[in-house]
Amino acid sequence: MKIELKAYLYILFTLFCLKSWCQQKNEIGIDFQSESMSKTFKTINQAATKTTQSKVIFSPLLIYQRQLTLHSSLELGLKYRQVFSNATVLVALGSNSNNQLNFAIKEKFLNLPILYKFNSKFIAFSLGPTVEYFLGAYNSKNYSLGKEFYSDKWSWGLLAKISKQIKLDKRIIFEPSLFYNSILSFNRNFLGISIATKYKF
Repeated sequence: MKIELKAYLYILFTLFCLKSWCQQKNEIGIDFQSESMSKTFKTINQAATKTTQSKVIFSPLLIYQRQLTLHSSLELGLKYRQVFSNATVLVALGSNSNNQLNFAIKEKFLNLPILYKFNSKFIAFSLGPTVEYFLGAYNSKNYSLGKEFYSDKWSWGLLAKISKQIKLDKRIIFEPSLFYNSILSFNRNFLGISIATKYKF
C-alpha cells in the first residue's frame, strides 16, 4: 500500500512538472546590442602606432539561459563583434626623409559571455567572464602588417549587466538592458544598451 501511494504521488509530481514550472527552465533568444568602445592608443614600435576608434557598434548576440533556482540563472551567449582602428607607420625613404602610411584596420571577434544572473522582482543583475576569439582582420591598403598590429587569438574580459524582463505572454519575454564589458587583455572597454527577445520553454 505504501509503495503504491509513493508511486501515485511520484506520477502526480511528474505530470505537474511536465505541465508547469519544471518544463519552463530554459530561455533562448536574440539580443540586438548597440555599444560604444573607449578610444585607446598603442605604440607598436618607434615607427608605428595604433589608435582604436571610439565609435558606436551594432552587434547581434544569441542567448541561452538556464534557470538554476527561483532567483538565479546561468546565461550563455555567442556574439559577433567588430573593432575599428587606425594605424600609422613611418617608412624611411632616405637618410633624412620618411613617408607616413595610414591604415584603417577592422578586426573581427566572437565574444562568449558566461554569466551568473540574479533575478529579483523588479530588476536582474548579471556578472561573469567573457572569452573573446579573434577571427581575423584586414586593413584598407592590403598592406602586410605584422601580428603585433592585431589582437591575440584569445582574450579575456569581465561583463556586468542590469536588465528588466517584460513578459509579453507566458513564453515570450522582452528584455532591455544596460551593460559594461571590459576586455582585460587589451584594456578595451565597451558600454552599451541592448534589446533582447526570448522564448521560454
